[in-house]
Amino acid sequence: MQIVHKINDFLYTIFPQLELVSKEEVTNTIRKYYTFVPFVPTVTLEENLIIIDVDTETISTQDADYNQTVSLCDKGKFDDAKIILEKLINKNPTNSYLGR
Repeated sequence: MQIVHKINDFLYTIFPQLELVSKEEVTNTIRKYYTFVPFVPTVTLEENLIIIDVDTETISTQDADYNQTVSLCDKGKFDDAKIILEKLINKNPTNSYLGR
């Protein structure tokens, strides 16, 4: 998913802390705001736009797989759940969400 914000008064209404900061601080603030668990978006500044690319497909897929492992564990099927969790960890080893 791509989110585009125009750099204008409305942006500063949503993010008032951005009004008097450097481009690097704008990028970092927007990146932190749109980060979902371990998934960090790509943020690009172009002239009068901020473009945020969020990998919602990966988020949805991994979330569904995680929920499936929880369901398997609830049923006592730990070996089946472990297989899915190992695949998820291999795809994204920094996802601490998987260890909760």
